Amino acid sequence: MIQQQQQQPFTQQYIQPQTTPLHRDINPSTAVGTLIFRPLEARFNQDNNWIIKMNPYCKFKVGWHTAKSSVDKHGGKFPKWTDSVALARKHGEEFAKLKLKDKDRITRDDNLGESKIMLREVIENGRVNKWFNLYKGNKITGEILLDIEFNTSSIMDT
Repeated sequence: MIQQQQQQPFTQQYIQPQTTPLHRDINPSTAVGTLIFRPLEARFNQDNNWIIKMNPYCKFKVGWHTAKSSVDKHGGKFPKWTDSVALARKHGEEFAKLKLKDKDRITRDDNLGESKIMLREVIENGRVNKWFNLYKGNKITGEILLDIEFNTSSIMDT
């Protein structure tokens, strides 16, 4: 007699945070190096555009330095990216700021959400891959999956 397997209800896939223990011997508060941010995908609670889909991009800030990702044209509520952004960590910055924006041709780019990324875990482990909530005020507007790497062997001239 063959037993039938009971089907499991559909659940949202959770990606386990991945870390690579490379930098345990460095001091996270004084470590100097390059942070590489790779936005992979995002999920927004709603599409702010009525006629066409949103064109999301990421803007990263470490200290006084900023850099932008590519724009996912018509990415809508579920954008994906394949590029990376590198920023130097020279002065012991404890966090990076991330803003997701909707690229508009005529009007100012719309703010889709923001996140504050604490860098200690990234610096201690060398690499982190996990989801971060996006906020507009106190309201969660979505989430983004980032792969963040810290490299102490080189520093960018910025």
